[in-house]
Formats: sequence, C-alpha cells, structure tokens
Amino acid sequence: MQIFREPENKGINSELFNNIIKSTEECAYYDHMDLFVSSLGKGEAEIEIPVQKKHFNSLNIVHGGVVFSLADTVMGMAINTMDTDCVTIDAQINYIKSGKAGDVIRAKGEVLKLGRKIIVTRAEVYNQKDEMLAVLNGTYYNTGEKISERPALKD
Repeated sequence: MQIFREPENKGINSELFNNIIKSTEECAYYDHMDLFVSSLGKGEAEIEIPVQKKHFNSLNIVHGGVVFSLADTVMGMAINTMDTDCVTIDAQINYIKSGKAGDVIRAKGEVLKLGRKIIVTRAEVYNQKDEMLAVLNGTYYNTGEKISERPALKD
C-alpha cells in the first residue's frame, strides 16, 4: 500500500515550491531519514517519515533525535516557503509520547513571526493515529538570502 503521495502545494509560488522539493530530494540527510514532504503553504509545512529500525534507540522506540530532527526540519521548511533562508539559533522540545515500530511520524511546522533578523516557529509531531508525540518551539536567524536565488537550485 502506498502511503506517501505527491507533495501538495497549498498556494505558494510554483517555482519556489519546486525549489524546496528539489533541495529536499537532493539532501543526503533527508534521504537517510526517509523524509517525505506532504505539503507546503505560505509559512507552513508538513513532512513525514515511515518509522524503520534505523530510527530506533536502544529501547526499540524512535530515538528522540529523530523526532527533534523532523521538527527542526519542518520549521525550517515552513520558513523556506516564505522565500527566506535561515539557520537554527535555538529550539526547545517537549516529548509527550514515544514513536513505535510501524508508525508514520508526521511533523507540522508553522512560522509564528518572520522578522528581519529573528524568526519564531512552532512544530507539532504526531503519529498516524493523530497522537501527539512532541511539540517544539524554534528560533531561527534570518540570513537575508532568498530560497529562489540559491544558485544550486537553478537549472
């Protein structure tokens, strides 16, 4: 059964949408994580991963670093949908429930405040039963660079 679908564009510029998708597909780390983009809209993003053994810690549950990485990634993508590049300054996570074998973990990120230098974001992470696994608040530095002007993304 195919559980992953083509990413949905929820109203951002199609060239920007395609650039974000392309950079995601070309990222070796995202490939290693088996990360899929579900949707991108202005100031929001949703991504997911099918849980596999490589995502487990020694307790045979999803490693907290996987959940954190997913949340950090989705917040960065939410910022990218506003044609803004960024780097993480700080992030604080609250783990609520563990991810388990067979789960599909979904992270939803949103931009709360896009400032000239500082960006504030929030992410929520769920399993396929819509049970919340974690919530993360992030602060990012606005590099002032536009995603649409990244040289590596232009063909």
